[in-house]
Amino acid sequence: MPVHGIVRDLPWSLRECVTEQDYARAVVDLSDDETTRRCFPFAFHLSCTYRLSPRSLVLEYRVENREARKSFWFAIGNHVTFNMPFSVAGRFEECSVYSPCTLQYPIGGDAFINGAPRELSLSKGRRLSDPVLYDTMLGGYSDGKAVVEVSDPVSFGMRTEQRVVKGNVPESALRFVFWAEPAHCYFCPEPWVGEPDSLNSRNFVVVLGPGEDFVWEVELTPLLTPGTEQSTP
Repeated sequence: MPVHGIVRDLPWSLRECVTEQDYARAVVDLSDDETTRRCFPFAFHLSCTYRLSPRSLVLEYRVENREARKSFWFAIGNHVTFNMPFSVAGRFEECSVYSPCTLQYPIGGDAFINGAPRELSLSKGRRLSDPVLYDTMLGGYSDGKAVVEVSDPVSFGMRTEQRVVKGNVPESALRFVFWAEPAHCYFCPEPWVGEPDSLNSRNFVVVLGPGEDFVWEVELTPLLTPGTEQSTP
């Protein structure tokens, strides 16, 4: 299977598009085919509903098991990427990231976990210039607070939050993978359910029985006073 999974480079179909004065929604989807079954030999349907409001953008992913008799397991993630800073007056090295995580998992050159988790606190924020934030994974979230906030101190911030809406998945399965290219001012706080190599290890995967479905949401919310959890509108 490719390092970014089986659906990133596949064509999605637009099934619905609705616009109103202060709301918009679009639904895209895809199903298994000959290409996906080479790596993932199961019948499935995947849809993503984009809901845009004045407050936020919500991406709702739904995975359905269309097998008649077989269960399957999977992990899912989104490659959220920000071009930092958010304003021409800001500087990448002065931007910061906040998260109520408690654990950090180092990622090796092969994109797999490289070593045991260690304690990490970003509760007071940390500058994006800190290399400890690159090529790593955060976990240890609790009380439904799987959140990362990235802020440009001279303009605004952006909150990325993930949650499982439907599915028997422990909070320990919710992770954020950080990737950055400081020279090009890119920072990626990628929300994941699962971890690198989950399909082989079966650690923190989503398991769906025949006919079952799973729903996961990623919400992006602009913050006018970024940097703390209480800043959310």
